[in-house]
Amino acid sequence: MNSPVETYEKRLRDEVSLVEQEIEAHNQRVETLNSRLEGLKRALELCLELDVAKPSRASASTSSKLARSRKAPMRRATAGVARNAQVQRGGKGATAMARARSNGAMKRVDMITAVLKRHPRLTVRELIAALDREFGWECGESNLTAHLYTNRERFSHTKADRAGKQLVTWSSR
Repeated sequence: MNSPVETYEKRLRDEVSLVEQEIEAHNQRVETLNSRLEGLKRALELCLELDVAKPSRASASTSSKLARSRKAPMRRATAGVARNAQVQRGGKGATAMARARSNGAMKRVDMITAVLKRHPRLTVRELIAALDREFGWECGESNLTAHLYTNRERFSHTKADRAGKQLVTWSSR
């Protein structure tokens, strides 16, 4: 006959087994969701790259006006030098930035938005590094914070916590 201790032990083992099975099921679900998330991030990245590659109608008319102006040859020469420097540096961000500069399709605020959508809750210094890495835009802290604070409808930040030494982080709305 089973003693009460053996019965209790069997019940505990069954319960442990059920919990382990549930954990395994959740782990498989997490793996599935992670792979789905990676696919979605990659798709978003490709869409943003396509967006940078497509010139807008407004920028096409602007570039044709620049071509007719007196200062256009000088601008073309400096843009070509900047483009060559970016190509020499290499990487996806450099070519994307060269395309953006050549047709005027992507503005600074759009670059900041794209980076914050990919990587929310960045500090100003982290955001500067990400902008340099992805678009080759080397900006200063005051320049970047000016863009962030003057476009409050697009960007939000956490409250400053000087007592806890928590840095302000920025996100796209």
